[in-house]
Amino acid sequence: MEGDFQREASSSWAKSTARSFDLKTKYLASDLLKWIRKKPSICSQLEVIEKSINQIQASQPAQQDHGLEKHLIQQHHNILEKQAEFHKQRFKKLWTLEGDRNTHFFQQAILKRARRNRIVYLTDDQGQPLTTHDQITACFNNYFKALFTSQLQQQQNSGTSVANIHETSTTDSFLDSIPDKEEIWQILRHMKSDAAPGPDGFNVAFYRAAWPWIGDDATTLVHNFYRTDVELPEEPQYQYPEQPSSDHFEQQ
Repeated sequence: MEGDFQREASSSWAKSTARSFDLKTKYLASDLLKWIRKKPSICSQLEVIEKSINQIQASQPAQQDHGLEKHLIQQHHNILEKQAEFHKQRFKKLWTLEGDRNTHFFQQAILKRARRNRIVYLTDDQGQPLTTHDQITACFNNYFKALFTSQLQQQQNSGTSVANIHETSTTDSFLDSIPDKEEIWQILRHMKSDAAPGPDGFNVAFYRAAWPWIGDDATTLVHNFYRTDVELPEEPQYQYPEQPSSDHFEQQ
């Protein structure tokens, strides 16, 4: 992570105090894009480091600074990792926007998975194999009909309204399921950090890094959704921020 990332990102976020969460992320993406473009390109950084390493290695053995050489090699490696991560994230962004192409490879993978997940046969309660499509379908239908019918009869026999049970259970579950800030943070910690970005263009790795100053707003957003059951407005539809070329990319 860049040393000045936290300062720049948190400062941009603080300027949007009066805005909604989706607008905050939109303006933050714009400010981060400007911040990235002010930095030296990756090619320029690699060129400077490679030149310094070559100078050290071309000097007399007694004059070679091996400590500096080791530091420059590690720095060169870190920048190459940033570049690889950039292309990985860019691929996932394009996949989110455009989807997979129906290539022969993906088609064969889908067919192979479909064959692997296909239910070839079932065994009924009497131990008889069911192999045809109609037999398997009827077995599933009968099983779930019997399952839900028995539950319904038990509720009716208890003298309690099924509608009231369902309503009370749903209401209690809804009220008790609102996660607090710590629970949301734990969810983020266990998510894949480089998964495809969400509608705001930021992936899980960003929210982990920005949690100290974005956590309260993110928690408020989640709480408002649970309490009002209202999603973020779809209009105007948010567009992913334009990503800079690899020459301007710096890992955040």
